Amino acid sequence: MSGGASRPPPVLVDPEALAVALAVAPGVYSRNKMFAFFKDPRMAHARARARLVRSLVQELARAIAGGRPPGVRCEAQPSGRTELTYELSALRYSRTVELSSVEMSTVRYLLDKAQAFSAALACSDADRSLVESTLRRLGE
Repeated sequence: MSGGASRPPPVLVDPEALAVALAVAPGVYSRNKMFAFFKDPRMAHARARARLVRSLVQELARAIAGGRPPGVRCEAQPSGRTELTYELSALRYSRTVELSSVEMSTVRYLLDKAQAFSAALACSDADRSLVESTLRRLGE
């Protein structure tokens, strides 16, 4: 071994599947126990996307549970992504984020799991199927 620092082994996990897993079950992949794994920039990006999805779900579920359903608009973008905008009028707050199709399905899936029903964000069988098939890629 030379005097240079050793590099972590290449990451063989699908970053998109990891982002979904971290959004659905955030404690499964501990950054403290797998530090070298999360040094990879793709994994750091997956963690950031999972945090975004979880924060969206928390805000939306809280508003729905509080009896103040947000105004929601989902617009397909030419890039194939979805622009999600929601407004919490009681707080004079709005947020716009751009999500991939699997991230948008994960938001719907997690809202369904939290029993936070919103007609604009109803989870379909296609959403469930996409989230579950993405999670299965972790086992490959």
